[in-house]
Amino acid sequence: MKWSTGWPGMAQAGLEEAVLDVRHRSFTSAFLFSIEVQVTVGFGGRMITEQCPTAIMVLILQNIAGLIINAIMLGCIFMKTAQSHRRAETLIFSRHAVIAVRDNRLCFMTRVGDLRKSMIIGAAVRLQVVRKTTTPEGEVIPIHQIDVRTESATAGNSIFLLAPLIICHVIDRDSPLYDLSAAELQCSDLEVIVILEGVVETTGITTQARTSYVAEEIQWGHRFVPIVTEEEGVYSVDYSKFGNTARVATPRCSARELDEKPSILIQTLQKSELAPELAAQEELHAPRQLHAQGQLHAPRQLGARGAQGAVPRAGGGPERHHHHMTGGLGPPGTALLPGDLRGSPPPDPPPPPLLLLLPSSPLRPPPPPPQPLSASTHKVLE
Repeated sequence: MKWSTGWPGMAQAGLEEAVLDVRHRSFTSAFLFSIEVQVTVGFGGRMITEQCPTAIMVLILQNIAGLIINAIMLGCIFMKTAQSHRRAETLIFSRHAVIAVRDNRLCFMTRVGDLRKSMIIGAAVRLQVVRKTTTPEGEVIPIHQIDVRTESATAGNSIFLLAPLIICHVIDRDSPLYDLSAAELQCSDLEVIVILEGVVETTGITTQARTSYVAEEIQWGHRFVPIVTEEEGVYSVDYSKFGNTARVATPRCSARELDEKPSILIQTLQKSELAPELAAQEELHAPRQLHAQGQLHAPRQLGARGAQGAVPRAGGGPERHHHHMTGGLGPPGTALLPGDLRGSPPPDPPPPPLLLLLPSSPLRPPPPPPQPLSASTHKVLE
């Protein structure tokens, strides 16, 4: 079998054999030989001979092209299945940062969490404060980055992200937030950057997630609500409350003033503890109002024939106070009115004593018997 083309090397060889067992001018036979060369699979006696240098060069180029194609396809598949930025999207931060008192010190706190079950190996958190600074020599640094320490600074800021954690930075003398009060923080031009990085457990690729908080996103005097609960030996996390905060008693002064005057913290905590008690005392000593605008504040209503102590209507809330008219004698405290006046009830009488609104008790004296209506009263009613 002989195969020849119009290439220069093969033209000189003429009908000399370049590739054995390849049919003359057969594309199918040549294509099969090309595939066998690229994937290094031999099914028969097809092979390159030494009489055609051009065929040898084509064979070498095809092998190189096959290796490049395999490397590109493998790289694309690996990067598609193990993209680090997609893993970083599952690392979440709280929408706001908070400043509150922890262990009698002002602390800057934020919350981080991981939504996937696979762990982040060697996770570490770094905090930086970026602001405009002027040096003593008068040099203006528009973007001055200052590293701040977290609560676990001795361990190299490493964390074990098994559940959502609160990252805490103690505002001490070395902190760039040491001289800022609550009012000054809202007017300051600074940004706190939080960087979380680690190694993805499944791929071994280093991933990094970042967020930042400007002054408007830092809530002074708040604390993150707990979201981890234990039920029957199983811990559960409620991510719907991941960014929820609660207001707590916190001095509005700076950390420097708090260190110089520790009594400020004591006074603030005492006021916060006494506030509920003072509110309860004010409510206890306030004058009790039983009726207002024809409404009852007690869950009982006077009515006709044993309606005293009846259950209020469904829907809750105070009901209008009316005496229902009957044709016979009612309980003590009711009045006898003609039957033609039932459609227009008379105005409410003065509020009865508090004793009548409470349930009957053997220790309380019985109510006085009803007084008979005089003739003048019947004449007025007629």
